[in-house]
Amino acid sequence: ASSTALRVPTAYCDTLLPKKRQCVAYSFGVDSVWDFDNALVSKGCHVISFDPFCCGSAHHIKENHDFLPVGLATYDGLADSNDAAHPNTTHPVMTLRTIMSSMQHTKVDLLRLKVSTPLEWKGLKNLVNLGIMEDIRQLSLNVHLKDEDMWEEYKTIDRKSVV
Repeated sequence: ASSTALRVPTAYCDTLLPKKRQCVAYSFGVDSVWDFDNALVSKGCHVISFDPFCCGSAHHIKENHDFLPVGLATYDGLADSNDAAHPNTTHPVMTLRTIMSSMQHTKVDLLRLKVSTPLEWKGLKNLVNLGIMEDIRQLSLNVHLKDEDMWEEYKTIDRKSVV
């Protein structure tokens, strides 16, 4: 369940969490709402929470729970913010492959993504296009459809107007 009306409850399959080893969960787009992250820590998972705009610098929150102020992208480096709450700023971004490699994780048992900007949408598409989804056991998405621009490339061409 979610403690705020701003986020729907996050769904995942409890029976798919590993029983013989500690599960690994990545949570992108925390927005200072820790329900999902805390629930998985209570299940014995090692959770790494990511959000470039909240919660300060990289730190250890509690046992089996770490925070990194990084966003997900198709490249490693800096991205310009298109978030109205954070205008004229840049923030660090990384590919999931780079994050997994730096954490020495070959698999991620549960990946929660908030997808609300074109950059985050491209990050999700990149996971599929590069085959990284094979290294993810479960994917839980929180998709925001408010940004019309993020869907521009998927709109169909009106064939009647093409001569």
